[in-house]
Amino acid sequence: MITIEPVRGNTFCFVTRFMRIPFYRLNASEIVLMDSGLAAERDALEQALEENGLRPRAVLTTHAHYDHIGNHNWLQARYGARLYVTLFDAGITQNPLTLQACFYTDRTDVLASVYPYMLLRPDHILEPGVSHVQVAGAEFEILRLPGHAHEHIGFVTPDNVAYLGDLLLSEDEFRTMRLPFHQGWQALLRSMDRVRDASWDACILAHNGVYDRIRPVADHNREQLLSYAGTVAALAEGSVSQETLFARTAAHFSIDLHNMSRIHIFDRIFHSITTYLEETGQLECVYEGDRLCYRRPKDAALSKSPSCKGVHPAP
Repeated sequence: MITIEPVRGNTFCFVTRFMRIPFYRLNASEIVLMDSGLAAERDALEQALEENGLRPRAVLTTHAHYDHIGNHNWLQARYGARLYVTLFDAGITQNPLTLQACFYTDRTDVLASVYPYMLLRPDHILEPGVSHVQVAGAEFEILRLPGHAHEHIGFVTPDNVAYLGDLLLSEDEFRTMRLPFHQGWQALLRSMDRVRDASWDACILAHNGVYDRIRPVADHNREQLLSYAGTVAALAEGSVSQETLFARTAAHFSIDLHNMSRIHIFDRIFHSITTYLEETGQLECVYEGDRLCYRRPKDAALSKSPSCKGVHPAP
C-alpha cells in the first residue's frame, strides 16, 4: 500500500514500503514526479495514482539506479509522462552494455534479463550546466550532487522543498543497512558539504524521511561514512590480499553473500570504499608475489616479505 504525505504547498510524497517518491501538483490532476520507485511496487503506485485521480505529466530523474527509475517506461507508456534525465544517464540507459557503466560487475546478459525496465528513451536531456527545468510553467531548480551516482542530481520544487535523492540517508536507514553504496566517496562528501547550510523549507530523502533542517542529517551521514572507511582501513593490517580484505570487510559488517547477485553488489560497495581510501592516502594497493594487496602506508616499512601475510577468509 502507498500513502500520500503532504510536505509543503503543492509538494507531496508517495510513501512506499521502501522509500519516498516526491511529486508536485501542477493542478487538480496533473503532477510532476521526482523518480518513479521500484518496479516491484508498480501495482501499488498505479492504485495510488488512480484512487487519487492523479496523472503524471513528467518524471524528473535524480539518477539511473533501479530503485529510482523502475517505473519510468511504464509511466511513459501508460500516462504519456515525459522523462527528464541527465546526459550521462541518457547514455547509460541505452542498452545492457552501456548499463555496465553503473553495474560494472554484472554480465550484459544478466542486465538484459534482470533490469529491462532500466533501458530508457528519454524525452528531455538535462544538459550539464543547466540550472533549472520548467514543466508546464512550474520551475524546478536542479542541484548538482555527484557522488552517490556518476551524475546524481536533486531538485527544488516551486515550494522551496528540496529532493536530495540518495545523497543522504536517514538514521533509520543506517540502522538497517549494512554498508551503503556510493560511486565516488570524495565527490559525495563534497556534495554533502554543499547542502548542509542550505535554506530550504523542507528536504526529502528517498531513503527515507522529510526534514526541516538538513545540517544534522548531513553531519551524521559524514560521520557514519568516515567511520565505515576507517574500519575498512583498519582491517588492512599489515599487508593483505584484495580477496582477504574483501572477506574481512564482509564478515565485519555481516554482509550476506549467499548468491552471486549479492556478491556483485558488495563488490561494487567494497571497491568504492577502497578507492576512496587509496585516493585519501589511507591505503595503498600493490602487487606482491602473485596477488594484489592492500596495506596502510605506515605498514609499508614493516613489510619485509615479497608475498602477502594473508589470513584465511572469514567463513
